[in-house]
Amino acid sequence: MKVRERSRNDAGFTLIELLVAVAVTAILTGFLLGAIEYAQRFWSLSQNRSEQDEIDAGAMQLRSLLSHTISATAFDPIQRIAHLLFEGGPDHLTFVALSEATAFQGGLVRVRLGREDDARANEPPSLKIRTKVFRAISSAEAETGPAVLLRNVSNVSFSYFGVTKVGQAAEWRSTWTGQDRLPTLVRAKLDIGNNGNVRRLDLFVTLRMAFN
Repeated sequence: MKVRERSRNDAGFTLIELLVAVAVTAILTGFLLGAIEYAQRFWSLSQNRSEQDEIDAGAMQLRSLLSHTISATAFDPIQRIAHLLFEGGPDHLTFVALSEATAFQGGLVRVRLGREDDARANEPPSLKIRTKVFRAISSAEAETGPAVLLRNVSNVSFSYFGVTKVGQAAEWRSTWTGQDRLPTLVRAKLDIGNNGNVRRLDLFVTLRMAFN
């Protein structure tokens, strides 16, 4: 009798015990996979939120700069003439803004905006900003290095609304150069993102100083 009991004890797990072990293992595996999936979703949501916050901050800075555009006159020493310093192209923009000394030095600042793609630095195309303290004669200015305003910009387009000649109605134009007055509105359209996840920014900014 004792021999039989010993042989039963040495026989290992019963079928029920194996089924229970498999079930417990499956439950634990399900919990583990669920936790991994949750962590991945949380990380993805956190990353997306961080990117959205960065885009919103860049858009706010762009809107603030444009809204503080002033009617500043620059002097060309070669042609010996003074002209309004506002050069608006379809994909770039140069203007003078009144800085509130939040991100840049206070006072009048010459601002250049444009999309730049530096493949040598292995960086994605970005909307970059270059600033320098405004002087009526540009040779007396010292420009700072470019700063990234918005990353992963696949497309940028500026357009301008205003009156170009006295007596004519205001109209939208793809360029605003050689004018003696500021446009009243600037529209900036930007496609931001990659890997099929692109966000369109469409900003309409009123140039407050244009009405002075």
